[in-house]
Amino acid sequence: MQNLLNYTFKDGKVGISTTSSLLWDSVEAGLLLISRDNLIQHLNAAAKTLFILNPEAETAHHVSSLKLMTADGTHLDIADYPHRSCLTTGEPLFKQRYQISNSQKETLWVNISCFPIKSSPETKPEAVLCALDDVTEQYESLSQLVTINEHYRLLNNATFEAIFISENGICISQNNAARKMFGYSDEEACGRKGIEWIHPDDRERVAVMMRECNESPYEVTALRKDGSVFPCEIQARMAKNCDEGRRLRFTALRDITDRKQAEQQLVQAKLEAEKANRYKSEFLANMSHEIRTPLNGIIGMLKLIQAESLSSSHEQYISNALIASERLTRLLGDILDLSKVEAGMLKIQPVGFDSREAIYGIEQLFAPAFYEKDVVLQVSIDDNLPHFLIGDVIRLQQILTNLIGNSLKFTRTGIVRVEVSAITTPTPDCIRAFFCIQDTGIGIDDEALTTLFTPFVQADNSLTRQHQGAGLGLSICKQLTSLLGGNMAISSEKGRGTTISLSIPFESATKIQFEDKQVGQIPATPDNLQILLAEDDPISRVLVRTMLNKMGHQVRSVSNGNEMLQVLQAEKDFDLLIIDIQMPGKNGVEVTHLIRQHNDFKPFANIPILAMTAYAMDGDRELFLASGMNDYLAKPIDPETLKRALSRAINSSPTPVQ
Repeated sequence: MQNLLNYTFKDGKVGISTTSSLLWDSVEAGLLLISRDNLIQHLNAAAKTLFILNPEAETAHHVSSLKLMTADGTHLDIADYPHRSCLTTGEPLFKQRYQISNSQKETLWVNISCFPIKSSPETKPEAVLCALDDVTEQYESLSQLVTINEHYRLLNNATFEAIFISENGICISQNNAARKMFGYSDEEACGRKGIEWIHPDDRERVAVMMRECNESPYEVTALRKDGSVFPCEIQARMAKNCDEGRRLRFTALRDITDRKQAEQQLVQAKLEAEKANRYKSEFLANMSHEIRTPLNGIIGMLKLIQAESLSSSHEQYISNALIASERLTRLLGDILDLSKVEAGMLKIQPVGFDSREAIYGIEQLFAPAFYEKDVVLQVSIDDNLPHFLIGDVIRLQQILTNLIGNSLKFTRTGIVRVEVSAITTPTPDCIRAFFCIQDTGIGIDDEALTTLFTPFVQADNSLTRQHQGAGLGLSICKQLTSLLGGNMAISSEKGRGTTISLSIPFESATKIQFEDKQVGQIPATPDNLQILLAEDDPISRVLVRTMLNKMGHQVRSVSNGNEMLQVLQAEKDFDLLIIDIQMPGKNGVEVTHLIRQHNDFKPFANIPILAMTAYAMDGDRELFLASGMNDYLAKPIDPETLKRALSRAINSSPTPVQ
């Protein structure tokens, strides 16, 4: 580098010839000649370009104009500039990296080499020749590469998945999660077959997936260095554009131990919930049976007494007892309905019905109670409501009965107004019936409104409350309305009354469609039937036998299923069997199964069988009919329902037993 110049030394200054200056300008590196007094005596064209200086500019710049900085951006004092070390030691320096700001305040990266200039070998340096190589592009490229590598390292180690890179099935790299998950150091992992991380039972499956280059995730059992196993999800992908003969695969393994435990807990929770629901259903079924059986005796006996000649006071006593019994029956039905809705067991049963008949029938039902309390019941049905609809009329009447009954209970004087109209819908065959039940009763405060639809909660829960009830009515109405696909809203003002609005969808029907949906007329029951009755409860047995005798039928009664089978074979001449479902020994379903299928009872295989039971849960009817019974009668019973059930059983065929 020094041979590029012929130096002249005069008065402590170092100079070069014009010819040497031209030669110097041909060098690509930036060259500076710096004197001992820190002045830049000469710089070539490359240096001027580097610092963005005018090519014709004077050369006597002070070295401080270089704005030299260390790699971390710290500005250097003049005493720390590299040429000062060269002047002091007389030894050259090679490729020291610095940052320099040019005249436009751009930061450049340069490698600086310094060479001492001496007038003779024995003297101290008179000046320093500095060569500056612009390495900004190389440095930035290297910096970007370092950054990318660091990002890759962070990304690779930040994931919770174990990631392996394998070449032709041999591990060549793993991330930090893989080290922790499997316990192998990089030295232990690299060079191993990737299949060694998989439990032997699953290795063939993994090998097949790898051969097929299947990228879908699948579950296997993984094997740690210490021999322990754990469930994991594995997913692999082949690298694209590999050199010929190289097969690079990226494999990710996820430890799914927590997920498997959670799944097992969910399965267990589901089993527990199903078990609890089953226990609940069994409890409700048993409670229904145990409550309905004595209720059947109470109501039945009261109705038998009511049919006798009684004094007016006795008539009133019997009437009041029946009202109380019927109230208890409704409460039992409400509890069962609520439980069935919550369990998703209550099914909608749409039929064709006359809307006016269904609604005005409720008005007639409540007429005596409203008259006795001196409260007006006003029912109006808009002409836009179709006469014939298809829907679950039983549940509709249950909702309206509860709501109107509630309004009557909480209204001392005034009026309960029921308005019904139709809301048009985009579907031609579908309408929404809008019901508004408004009363002038005591009303409900805002705080009580928030919990009013909660089961067993009432607006007045104090010991001195004036109105009876279990707090189930509105809750059941709300849930039944939702089950029918409808909506319900309530507004009330304390002391001014309450308004409940609901809309329920129905199919509109023509009269022909309505009649097609109706159950046909039940034929009359023949007189003087020979009936064999099996009932284990003595009161219910006496009750049913008495009711049947009053209808003109001959009844032979027994207390269990085994006795029924014995009497049937011995006496043979019976027109109808009435069987209680729950009995000691053989129950009603077992008795029916034997009669319908066993060869010993082949002569009676088609005899009509009527199930009589205190079980009233959803699905019971279907179960009993599927066992081969002709019809089903739920307790408590009365003469009219019994008469209709007899007619249906006599005139229907049993469902074939599967």
